[in-house]
Amino acid sequence: MSNSKSSIGLRIVLVLAGLLIMVTGINVAFGGILTLGWQGANDFAVATNQQRYFAQDSHVRFLGGVWLSIGLLFVVAATNPIKFQAALRFALIATFIGGLARFSQMNLGVTLGQDVLGSLIAELVGMPLLYFWLSKVVAQSTPSKTGASMNNRIMGLCLFLGIGSFTEAQTLSQLTTVQKETVVTNHASGTFEVKLNPQAPQDSVGDPTVGRMSIDKQFHGDIEAISKGQMLAVMTEVKGSAGYVAMERVKGTLHGRKGTFALQHSGTMTRSTPGLIITVVSDSGTDQLIGLAGTMMINIVEGKHFYEFDYTLAEAK
Repeated sequence: MSNSKSSIGLRIVLVLAGLLIMVTGINVAFGGILTLGWQGANDFAVATNQQRYFAQDSHVRFLGGVWLSIGLLFVVAATNPIKFQAALRFALIATFIGGLARFSQMNLGVTLGQDVLGSLIAELVGMPLLYFWLSKVVAQSTPSKTGASMNNRIMGLCLFLGIGSFTEAQTLSQLTTVQKETVVTNHASGTFEVKLNPQAPQDSVGDPTVGRMSIDKQFHGDIEAISKGQMLAVMTEVKGSAGYVAMERVKGTLHGRKGTFALQHSGTMTRSTPGLIITVVSDSGTDQLIGLAGTMMINIVEGKHFYEFDYTLAEAK
């Protein structure tokens, strides 16, 4: 939830508006056509048909209850306008339409008179202003310059730069030994599926223009494993230029050897020219994968994702 001045101001206005709406809602819900008299004298009607009067009174009490509920929604939504934005937008639009419905009375003298004008302004002017204010707060909380479209661009970048797309091959680092054991160079290959999910920005953490996504992978082939991680990405004003970093933890088997290890991504895009390095984090291997080192490259062919993994690992005892 955003704590900007704009967000705090919106929350205060929502609380005040909600309390006012609740008062008027209670006045009608529990007072019916004659109201409880909280908004003025209530001796303005005389029933000539009791049955019809009570039926209409019941309808008015229902509408008063709905109005009371809208006020309660405003107060609750003030705790986190972004979380309740969908319900808020609906309530604001519904209230605006209710204001327009006043003109169906075809009596401008009453509709624009002092007894109704204040409510009419709140409904036809105040509700749209709150709607656009809410939209501004939501936009400020989005980790991008262009809202949801930015998330799509970041996802496209990730798919292009190696979490599921064509990349350049990376050469294997110089071989090392682990605790004087015999180290063997190996190659693993296979396929994988990946899911990327945009994550909401955290309060007062980082810059909202830095996109954040969760990574969820399933490896098949020489690596049979699942992988979970996180990615940070930045888009630029220049089309085709961007960058991302990511960390993921792989858990499963590598050529039948069980354990976990971490992969570190560093991807760049320079005017549509990709560059990517994916390496095993030093000393991140566990169980039968202790001492694992290597690099990975990723390709995509006809929509299917493939990995090529060159690695070194001490021979199994």
